Amino acid sequence: LYQLSVLAGDATASQHVAWATGQPREYDMVAAQAQIAMYEGRWRRGEELYRRSADLAVTRGLRGTAAGQIAHLAWLEALYRPDEGLAERVRQTIARGGTSDDGPVASGRFRAAVALALAGDRTEALAIVDAAERRSPESTYVRTVLGPATRGAIALHDDRLAEAVSALEPARATEVGGLGALLTLYLRGEAYRRQGAWADAMREFERLLAKRGADPYAPMVPMSYLGLARAQVAAGDLEKSRATYQTLLELWRDADADFAPRIIAQAEYDRLAAPMTAANQPTPTR
Repeated sequence: LYQLSVLAGDATASQHVAWATGQPREYDMVAAQAQIAMYEGRWRRGEELYRRSADLAVTRGLRGTAAGQIAHLAWLEALYRPDEGLAERVRQTIARGGTSDDGPVASGRFRAAVALALAGDRTEALAIVDAAERRSPESTYVRTVLGPATRGAIALHDDRLAEAVSALEPARATEVGGLGALLTLYLRGEAYRRQGAWADAMREFERLLAKRGADPYAPMVPMSYLGLARAQVAAGDLEKSRATYQTLLELWRDADADFAPRIIAQAEYDRLAAPMTAANQPTPTR
């Protein structure tokens, strides 16, 4: 109800937050606030809230839930801040979360595995997948979410783009549901975009945005706007690209001043405002 209220611009959102204070599952409401903060590019506030959510879960004896919230932070590091220090930050973040007691099929493990994969830590990422496949080889979650997303992310990190698309194929059956969190659609779109398959990339990003309801504040939503805008530029549709960038920049209007994805998106949009020449044509970006 809180997130729906925010989506609708309804003033009752604060009432839901007040109601949740002190409730046994207050950590869920705090995590919901954290997700929205991160979606809007308010990194510092989002990080603070995710850590608070984890602390609240620990006080209830739910260490697995706490580890899952910290895994959210690792996942966000990988999606929003893929710089040279990413691998170390992801490892440190996951380590701070401790060991989950929810088993290798838990969603927290999924986020940790994909974060490690996007950071290039192939060994640790595949160890999580291998453990899950040994324990639950027939699990739909393992076969169509955890395994494909992790292997696809590894291939994407390594610029093995055709392999990434192939690895993500088993995810199609479940990728627009809540458990898949729309991630494999985003990874596939990025793989196509980096291949220069602009129409395929736009199709995947547009499909993700059309299915946003599965996880309305997933970080893949704003990142798909960015990927779509880049693909539209490369395909020569500058009018649509400008509109897509404008939508994204409005979404990130309250982002931290140093929020890297917004800075990058603003710079790319500003280049579109100038006459397009061979010198300032956008190029495919990782």
